[in-house]
Amino acid sequence: MSPFSLSFTTLPANTVGGTVLDAGGTPVANVTVRAKDGSGTVVGTTQTGADGVYALTLSAGWTGTVEIVAPQGFAAGAAVSVTIPSGGSATADFTLTKVVYVNGRASG
Repeated sequence: MSPFSLSFTTLPANTVGGTVLDAGGTPVANVTVRAKDGSGTVVGTTQTGADGVYALTLSAGWTGTVEIVAPQGFAAGAAVSVTIPSGGSATADFTLTKVVYVNGRASG
C-alpha cells in the first residue's frame, strides 16, 4: 500500500464533501459522486480527484442523498442521507470494496 495524506480543509458553506477510499485505505480517483434531492432528481455531480476527495456546492439547508457510482472492479455504489445545515457543510465519506470475479465451470 502506498502512503498518502489527506489535506481536507474546512468545507465552504452549503457544501457536502468527503473522501472515497478502497478497503485498504487508498484513495480512489475519478469516482462519480451525485447528489439527489428527496424526489430522486440529480441536483449535482462531480468526480473525486487523485486524492479521492470530492466537494459539491448545494443550496442552504439542502437535504437529500449523496451516492457514488462504483467504478469497474468495485462492488455497487452506496448512498447516504445528508442534510446541510443552513450556512454549514456536511461530510459523506465512502469505502469501496473490490469485486473478485471467478471464471470457470462447476462439475460434480
